[in-house]
Formats: sequence, structure tokens, C-alpha cells
Amino acid sequence: MCVCFFILFLCVSASAQIPPGYNPNLNVPVPTPFIPDIKVPVPSVPNIKVPSPSVPDIPNIKMPEPHPVTIPTHTFPTPVPFNPVPNHPFGNMPAPTVDYRVFTNVSETGPTPEPRRGKEGYDEAMAYFSEGRYYSARKAFTESRYEDWQDWADKCPQPKPATGELWHDPVRRLQDTELTIRVDQSSTDMFFRVYKEDSLISNIYIAGSDEVTVFLPGNAYYTVKDGIGRTWYGEKEAFGKEGTYETMTFDGKGTERVFLESGYAYTLSINVTDTGGGTDVDSRSESWENFSE
Repeated sequence: MCVCFFILFLCVSASAQIPPGYNPNLNVPVPTPFIPDIKVPVPSVPNIKVPSPSVPDIPNIKMPEPHPVTIPTHTFPTPVPFNPVPNHPFGNMPAPTVDYRVFTNVSETGPTPEPRRGKEGYDEAMAYFSEGRYYSARKAFTESRYEDWQDWADKCPQPKPATGELWHDPVRRLQDTELTIRVDQSSTDMFFRVYKEDSLISNIYIAGSDEVTVFLPGNAYYTVKDGIGRTWYGEKEAFGKEGTYETMTFDGKGTERVFLESGYAYTLSINVTDTGGGTDVDSRSESWENFSE
């Protein structure tokens, strides 16, 4: 607006006289250049939507729950030592003694034979019975289910013998070593087999809490096997597979034979607490098949 007015004024006064010394350029205001306000448009950015990846449904799979594992803990009783035998008939000699630990049963492995039923199994049971293998006979009678099998099966358990030596090898009569076995337990009976250098020399039965003394040839190696049970099936098969059987070991290294000297008395105490000293022994589990004759 100022620029237009100034031009109009000059046109009207153009015919007037310009005073001397007047410099029109000194009083003419210099207009400020007009700079238009240019707006640069901002490029539009398209709104790009990135689709979210689709996640397939995962079925709810139920994982199996872990089963707890229980490890049995075995607690072994403190070994009970043996007492020397007082007033030994061979004189006042030192009495080497041994100790015995608890029994542990051995599990039977291997395939189970198919039972014989009918008359075939019945005849087999009769053969076992006549041989004095009463546990095997009872099992065979039960499996046969033939005629009067039940009556015969009931005859197989034998009366328990009294405490004592049931059998002794008649050939080995030179006996200058004494072995006493003492047992203190009332719930079960024990049956012992004593071997001289792998030959059976004596069978011993102890009912409940009792003791037995036998005489053996000295200066020889011996092996002692034993079984525990409640139902007696005779000397050949002892307490059957329901019994527990072991072989004694004597030196901490699993040695099953022990040397018994002539003129000495040995006492083997089992669960006896009123003893004053002795040497511990251990044992290993034995199968019924290896224990029976």
C-alpha cells in the first residue's frame, strides 16, 4: 500500500519545480522486498500396515507326570561277636570265634516252566513225593488239579524236627574239632549244611532260640550254608522257595571256606547279645536251587 501512494504523489507533482539541491533519492524509503511465504508440501507417507503373522493354534498337550522313585534303605544291625566255649573237652586252648550277620533273600530269575496239568503233572508230583522232595511235590500237585491232588498237597509240609544234628556223614568219624551254633530268635527256624572241602558232612536244625554242638574232623576247610523259614519240607528241600538262604564268608573278601584246626572249639552265635568278643563274618545270598540237594 505505501508503494502505490508514493507513485501517485509523484505523478501529481511532476510539473512542480524541484528545489535546488533536492535529492529525491535521500527521502525515498526503500521498500522491503516482499518474500512470499512458500510452503513446501510435506510428502504424504502412505499408512502401510504390516499384517501380524498368524500363529497356528497349538493343542494343549498334557505332559505325563513324573513318577516318584523310592530307593530302599537297608540298615544292617551291629555284628554280634561270639563267645569262646568254656571247659572245652580238649583242654584250655584258645577258641577262635566268628560272627554272623543278617540274612538277605535272593530273587529268583529266569523263565518259569509251564505247569504240567492233569495226570502227567499228578504222576510227576507222586515221583517227587517218593523221593522226599516235598516242596516240589506240593507245587506239582497244585498245578495238576487232578483227582485227589488237594489231599496229597496237604501232606507235603513235614513236621518240624527237634533241635539237633539231623544227619552226619558216617565215613568221617575222626572228630577232634568242636563247632557250636547258637541262635537267639523265636519267630523262625534255621537249617544248616556244613561241608568239608565241598562234601556235605552235617545237617543241623535249630528250632527258635537254641544251640547245637557237633564234632568235626580238624585241620580242614569248611563251608557253612544256612536257611531260614517257617514251613519245613524235609532235609532235601528245606523251607522251599519261601525260605531265605545264604552262604557264609569269612575274610571280608567273599571267601566261603574257613580253616578249622584240630583241638579247637568254635562258636557261631546268631543274634546273641551276651558275648564278649569274636571275629565278624559276612554272607552272600544263595538260591534255593543251589541250597537244596
